[in-house]
Amino acid sequence: MSKFEKIKLKIKNGQSIPYEEAESFLLKLGFKVRSPGSSHFIFWKEGYEKNLSLKKRSQLLPYQIRMLEEVVKTYEQDEKNKG
Repeated sequence: MSKFEKIKLKIKNGQSIPYEEAESFLLKLGFKVRSPGSSHFIFWKEGYEKNLSLKKRSQLLPYQIRMLEEVVKTYEQDEKNKG
């Protein structure tokens, strides 16, 4: 199982992950990142309706994991539609 798949599985199971894993995962999905000068990093992707704001920390908070769960659901739906 690839690192990407392992991270995706953790997210789907609601497990907390470090910021670095979340960043790696989102970048692999084509998200872009910027830091507006605060401790938070904003991730966005054209065609994805929401921006994600993540704070660099050892483990993401539950609400941040829920945001990532939505990204995984969208990703899996897109993959399913591609056929």
